[in-house]
This record gives sequence, structure tokens and C-alpha cells, in this order.
Amino acid sequence: MKKIKSSTLLILIAALSIAIITYGFLDFNGDNTSSPPNKKPDNIASNASKIESNSNVNTASVSSEENLKKEVTTTDKKIQNGLHKVEFGFNIGFLSDFQTNQQAYRKALNQIQNDGINNLRIYELFTKNITQQPGLAAKLVDKLVDDHHFNLLLCLSNFPDIPGIQYKTSGISDFKDADVKQNFTNRYPPVNFDAYQNYLTNFLNTLQEKNDLNNISFEIGNEPDSKRFFWGTPDDFAIIARSTANVLESYKRPIYCCGFTADFADGSAAEHQGYLNLIKDQNFRDNVNLSFHFYQSNKFEINKIQLPALKNSIITEFNFYGSMKQGSSRLDVTNSPVFGSLLIQALDFAYKNEIAKIYLFKLIDVANKEGLLGFFDVNGNPKPSYNAFIKVYNVIKDGYRVEENASQIKLVGLNQTIVYSKTNGVNTNELLHENNGFGKQKNNKNFGNNGSNFFMGNWNVVNN
Repeated sequence: MKKIKSSTLLILIAALSIAIITYGFLDFNGDNTSSPPNKKPDNIASNASKIESNSNVNTASVSSEENLKKEVTTTDKKIQNGLHKVEFGFNIGFLSDFQTNQQAYRKALNQIQNDGINNLRIYELFTKNITQQPGLAAKLVDKLVDDHHFNLLLCLSNFPDIPGIQYKTSGISDFKDADVKQNFTNRYPPVNFDAYQNYLTNFLNTLQEKNDLNNISFEIGNEPDSKRFFWGTPDDFAIIARSTANVLESYKRPIYCCGFTADFADGSAAEHQGYLNLIKDQNFRDNVNLSFHFYQSNKFEINKIQLPALKNSIITEFNFYGSMKQGSSRLDVTNSPVFGSLLIQALDFAYKNEIAKIYLFKLIDVANKEGLLGFFDVNGNPKPSYNAFIKVYNVIKDGYRVEENASQIKLVGLNQTIVYSKTNGVNTNELLHENNGFGKQKNNKNFGNNGSNFFMGNWNVVNN
């Protein structure tokens, strides 16, 4: 009797052991039914599950943690495998515009930051109304860096009109509103560089004391090849650029030069040779990368730009037109999907030439000032042009590659692709019903610049 009871007990213990082992094995390899029923898996884990279910791999031998690592590794490889990343930013404009319109700027700044854009460019830091208040320029810069947490590109494009710095004021070229501009800013080249360098050094030291410099890069010049924006010669500017770079280099921050115009970038003007000599000088370019502007204005095509040292260069002003007024039919163009078409062409160009960053011009329209180039209105509300930008930006912000054939261009992002048609679109001239700024009317067969037609293809976003 004892023997039978012992045998029965052994059998029961063995059966119980098998059950426990089997349950543990099933629980480890099967679906986790103990998870909350309403909890959805995150996208990466979900995608990893789909990859495994479509493969020949035995899912019982691979844990969910390994699947997650596998998906992350795949994403890393995508980023490394020919994808180019272009950063975007917006132009504030004059530092004095921000000074007098801070409340209007705040709404737009919050919007772009929420959309993932943290880069701003500011030019003309030393206008007369700011230099008359010592320390104000650094205070305003600090507000954008410290209070709003933006990365700034400070464009050193004018010079402080204060006692102690002398300027070469003879030989200024005649241009529209010259007297008005001279009352607001000084763009004459300095003569005594020691005094100018000391002023610049004190300004930079103040930013350093505020711990702002880690968020700041510098650009030397703003369209110096335009007589409106630099009141000196190419030789004058070359001296300024080199002396300014010498000051900046000791602060170990990125430096760019020189915010050249689209006309310069097009390479068609012989008088630009002096500026070309500067940026071809390898000694100057050791610590300085190229910057330039692009406004198509029915005159230039971005894919025809030919400049030395395009790799790692930046476009510091970008838009369809360089000027727009209330009632202009140019607004119909920029506030349509056509702006997206131009941006797609720019991204194609950026991919092929390794352009690092593009700053749109400009953030907002400023009340009581002429011009409607802003991507936000005077109240900080986004315009259709901003919405078109965001639609494109959301596809390419994490990196993209270009696939191109005779009929289309594809900008392939991580999750979506922009498909741009080379054959199905519109001629931008056909969208304009007024004088286009080049003195020709639509009923003139030579409407546009030299009769040029600027085709903007249709585009759409599709999932990968």
C-alpha cells in the first residue's frame, strides 16, 4: 500500500513539473496576454512585429526587445545610407524690427518652434537707434537665445556709427532712398579697423558673458555685391571680411560669408570678380564657409547656380520674390502650391551640392513697413506659403534622398515621399496679371526676363 501511494505521489509531482515548465515556455514565447487590452504598441514595436511576420525568421526565437533593436538599427542605416539633411530657419530681419515688435513676433516664434524649427537669422545689428543705447544689441540677442531658446545666425552686415570709428564716405553710389537709409543705418566701410575690431570684440565678450555664444553662428556681410547694401568696393569688403574673420575665429564659432545676391550666385556679372577672388582664397576659407541668397523673381533658376565651395554652404535668404506689395499678383504665386514647387527644386539642388541650411525670408510682415514677404502676417498668423513649407518640411526634416528621371523628381524621406512632376505644372508667368517687376506686361510676348519661362511642376506627398 505504501509503495502504491509513493508511486502515485511521484507521478503527480512529475506531472506538475511538466505543467509548470510548459506554461513558462508558452508564456515566454507567446503573445503577452497579460498586457492591458486597450494599450496600443508603439510604432517602432508595431513595425518590428510586421517585419517579423513577413519574414522566414522563426518569431519564437526572437524576443520583442531584439525586434525593437533591429528596427532602430534599420532606421540608423537609412540615415547613413545616402540621406541628406537640410536644416531650416527664418529671417527675423533687422534687429530693430524685433526690438519694436516683440509681441507680434512671439506668436510666430512659438509656432515655428512647435513645428521643430529653432534657427533664426538677424542682420543689421548696429542700426543707429540701437547703437545709441549701449548694450541693447546684446540684450536683444540674449532674449532670443535665453528666453526663446533659438539658435541664431548673426549677420554682421553694417557698422556702428559712433564716435571713434571713422568711415570711408566718399564715392557712394546713387540708389533709391539713399538719404533715408543713411539716417537709419551705416553701410560705409570702416577706415580705422582697430577701433571697429575693438567694438566688435566688446560686443562678442558681452555675449560670451551671457553664455549665449554656444547658440550663435556668424555671417560676414549681407549682399555686399549690391550697391544698396554695401557702400564700398569689392576691395573694401575683402579687407572688412578678413579683419572680421580674424576677430570671430578666436571665439570658435561657425563663420559664413558673404550673403551674396542671387545675381552673384548666377555668375553672370563681371563686376563680381573681386568677390569671387575672396571666396576662392583658401587661406580665407579655412575657417569660413560660403553663404548666398536666392530669389527666383522670374529671373534665376536655382539648378543653374555655379559657385565655388558649395559643399557645407548655406542659403541665408530664400523666397520666390525679393519684394511684394499689397495687391500684387505675386502674392497669388507665393501663397499657392507653386512656392512648394520652388522649395522642392531648392532641396534637389541642396542634395546634389550638399547645402547645409536654408533660411526663409522672412518670418513675419512688420506693421507700418512696406513689403509682404513674411510667412506670417503682422498678427503672427501663418500664411498659405508657410503651410506649403511645412508640408514639404515634414517629409524631409529627418533626411532625404533624391531619385530623378526624365519626368519626375522624388524627394524620399524616412516615411513619406514628395513626387514632383517635370511635365505637368504651370508657367509662373501665367499666374501673374500685372507688371512683374521687370517692366513687361503679360500681353507682351517677352513677358518675363528676356522672354524666359519658369515652369513649376505639380507635386504631391505619398506614403513610403
